[in-house]
Amino acid sequence: MATSRQCITATWVLKIDNFPAGDIVLPIFPLQTITSIKYYDNNDVQQTWTSSLYDVDTAMEPGRVRPASGEDYPSDVRGDTDDIEITFVAGDGNAASDVPDGIKAAINILAANWFENRESNTPIGLTPVPMSLESLIWQYRSGDLV
Repeated sequence: MATSRQCITATWVLKIDNFPAGDIVLPIFPLQTITSIKYYDNNDVQQTWTSSLYDVDTAMEPGRVRPASGEDYPSDVRGDTDDIEITFVAGDGNAASDVPDGIKAAINILAANWFENRESNTPIGLTPVPMSLESLIWQYRSGDLV
């Protein structure tokens, strides 16, 4: 994925081992909403972190989650692999018309390149993508992901 951008709205699940010291950065953007944040507690019971206890930043790309002012991450996390599950919705919109024009242009350039160079695009002899594609895609990357 060249940009980590979700063009058409989709639901994603991020699993992490522990709550971080800072913000939780969602790897796919633009973030629309957080559906739920669940974790396994010390008694091996799945809990849902109440949404009033955390803030969601959808303006940043990628989006972020952090404890609300005066709150902390839950402290009773079991501590095993994938104990925390964040379900979130990301995307530019529900229709193809919501996809940024630059992304659509990049898709067209890439498809035309693959059509024109279909014989040379094998695992043995890959040809580089056109520079125009790189220029178009670059503007849709997150600064945190470069």
